[in-house]
Amino acid sequence: MSNYVKTVDFAAKDPLAHGNSLKIAKGAEVDTEFNNIATAITSKQDTSSKGIANGYAGLDVSALVPVVNIPSLPASQITSGTFTTGLIPSLPASQITSGTFSTARLGSGSATSSVFLRGDSTWSTIAAGNVSGLANSATTDTTNASNISGGTLSSARLAGGVLRHGSLGSGTVTVQSGGSASGGSDGDIFLIY
Repeated sequence: MSNYVKTVDFAAKDPLAHGNSLKIAKGAEVDTEFNNIATAITSKQDTSSKGIANGYAGLDVSALVPVVNIPSLPASQITSGTFTTGLIPSLPASQITSGTFSTARLGSGSATSSVFLRGDSTWSTIAAGNVSGLANSATTDTTNASNISGGTLSSARLAGGVLRHGSLGSGTVTVQSGGSASGGSDGDIFLIY
């Protein structure tokens, strides 16, 4: 777009004396002015084209294009910039295919190494009431010897206690100075103190 630029100052000719050759408006000068005006007019857009298809969008009182004049824009056309939170629509989780969520986005409360995320999106401490459906072996403290009711223990797992011997059933068990046992018969029981 261009603005009209005056080439010849015709008003400057008015004070010149009658008969002065500079007072005469020549056809070429007038033609230049008309051409300048025509160029300026054809490069402008009529106000009747404001806010219509193939026209132009006007500006509001804040010198911004009104929202009604902004068409829907596919996300693929947005290549840079930052949206305020209010302009970001709800996004289904199925559309999120990469990245990492902050733990604050996953549930209420604080995520630490001593809590787990419950199905109701709450971080909760692990307590007996929060765990169910496990086999007894999963909830039994197997580090407590009173919980061991059968099986074989490696000698490396036995503490430095005393192995006693005595007549149990039909045999006698002898404990040697190094701690190894001998004797006894099937069915004898070794006691660890």
